[in-house]
Amino acid sequence: MNRIASTLVLGVVVTAATIWGPPAYALVVPPATSLAECTTTVGNIDNPTFCQTDTDLAQVTLAPFAGAQAQAIYPGSFDVANAGAIASLSYSWAFEGGNPGDLLHVNISVNLGVSSFGSNDALGFASMTVSTPLQGNVQVCVSTDGHCAFASNGFQGVIPVVVRSGDVNTIVIEAEASGVFSADVNGGSAFADPHIFLDPQFPQNAQYQLRLSDGVSNALGPIPEPATAALMGVGLAGLAGALTRRRRARLWLTAAEIRP
Repeated sequence: MNRIASTLVLGVVVTAATIWGPPAYALVVPPATSLAECTTTVGNIDNPTFCQTDTDLAQVTLAPFAGAQAQAIYPGSFDVANAGAIASLSYSWAFEGGNPGDLLHVNISVNLGVSSFGSNDALGFASMTVSTPLQGNVQVCVSTDGHCAFASNGFQGVIPVVVRSGDVNTIVIEAEASGVFSADVNGGSAFADPHIFLDPQFPQNAQYQLRLSDGVSNALGPIPEPATAALMGVGLAGLAGALTRRRRARLWLTAAEIRP
């Protein structure tokens, strides 16, 4: 309890704050920022958490887990100019407790997944970047075009970092997908989902607690199925059905044409 007053103590006037107990520690964690962007023939559709077109879907989730998902399917036959989607989320986090400045061993479990089908130029890209005042930037990414150091189809693992109690750190996740202007159906999908926790072997874990940007939850979410197995969103699922029927019709016509 804090008391600010002029108090006579043993004949001495105290005009500063008289503090009972430990000083209050106000940790300020900045808010999260997010973007969902879908491509159209006339320009981009931007929204903080969700956008959907006939060919694209981008979605950012803050709760019950922090995640980003993107999917783009080019329908083929030059029906539209392009297909592309980006979902990104940046949020802050900090451990408080113990003594400010205590070194803490933190693990960040992360799921990244990408897939693409059709043209070799169709893209799925997912990344997570951790920024801390103590260690700088640490990034892990996966990509269907082979530009990331990790496996091209996904990454599941734990990234260790060392932070100080009271330091504000940042995580940025991004999922990007694109289809290619082509006569054939093609596209990609991506998702990113991190989870922050203290190393179980670290002593005095109970002294510290995790703070995140308002509205952001800290849990691993379900792993989406790849684009070739299931499409995210009712609109894209409907598009896939229409494209499947179109392909079947083409196959039937081809078969009919070669019959004697």
